[in-house]
Amino acid sequence: KFIPKWAKINIGDEILTSGLDNIFFSDVPVGIVSAIKDEDMYQSVEVKPYANINIPAYLYIIDSL
Repeated sequence: KFIPKWAKINIGDEILTSGLDNIFFSDVPVGIVSAIKDEDMYQSVEVKPYANINIPAYLYIIDSL
């Protein structure tokens, strides 16, 4: 959402995490741009995720003791 008009985005571009939020690692592949919608002041994209988000999954992170 709210991608600047000047950003060059193409269908088929790969989406990666930025790591700027200090929550997720950077450069983790998320999915592929499947559609681009041109809005008045910005553009938005639809992303086809690499992961099947309809399948429950669990991840445990164990910090060293």
